[in-house]
Parts: sequence; C-alpha cells; structure tokens
Amino acid sequence: MHVLLKYYLKNINKLLALADQLLEKEVIFKEDLEKIFGMSASDAVAKTKAPVIQDAEAIEEVVAEVTAEAKTKENSVEEAGE
Repeated sequence: MHVLLKYYLKNINKLLALADQLLEKEVIFKEDLEKIFGMSASDAVAKTKAPVIQDAEAIEEVVAEVTAEAKTKENSVEEAGE
C-alpha cells in the first residue's frame, strides 16, 4: 500500500487532470491520455524508429533505380558490341 500511496502523491496532478477529463467528456481517447501522462514507451520507440524505416525504404528505391539504370547501360553496351 505504501508504494501505491507514493505513486498517487507523485502523480496527483495527472490523476486529477484525468478525473476532470472523464467528468467533462465521460470518455477519453489515447491522445487525451498522452496529453496528461505523456507518450507510452512503445509509441515513443515506434516514433523514433519511423524515420529510420523511411530512410531505409528511400535507400532501397534509389538502389533499385541505380540497378535498373546500370542494367540498361550494360544491355546498350552489349548491343553496341555485337
């Protein structure tokens, strides 16, 4: 019980904000919880990884384009040599 009381006292402002929000709207959404308590750990990790994934996709696109251009040039050289 001691741990629960410490948590309550440490976060009383957040808990009161949550109570006010629920009394006002009767429902609460993820965005509302994030405003009060902050982003969840899993969402924070996902958000920090997103740009890396986007960069990887962009790199793959560039590699595919360069590879296609190289094959086109290689075929042109082979045809010219025949």
